Amino acid sequence: MSDRGMKKWNAYRSLVEHTETIAGLQSKSEKIEKPELSSDEEEKINSILVHYHGQPVQISYYRDERIYKINTSIKRIDINERKLICEDRQIIYLFELIDIENI
Repeated sequence: MSDRGMKKWNAYRSLVEHTETIAGLQSKSEKIEKPELSSDEEEKINSILVHYHGQPVQISYYRDERIYKINTSIKRIDINERKLICEDRQIIYLFELIDIENI
């Protein structure tokens, strides 16, 4: 017999009181721990940021126990506050960076 996973909870969505609880259970199952970066990965990120000249990049970052990926251009690198300011005004702190690649 196969497990139906989270589908078995869909029947309880008809009860308004249970909606928040079920949503919380589903979001907890999606949370992950922050991956540790090796020194090679840190050097790669540093090298790309040092030689960055406005080309589009794919940034992977960790926030709120999830990993996000965005394709963007970096508008400014703020060394004092240790953050990247992207073209869409999104701010990514350097301690959140997991990976960055030129597109």
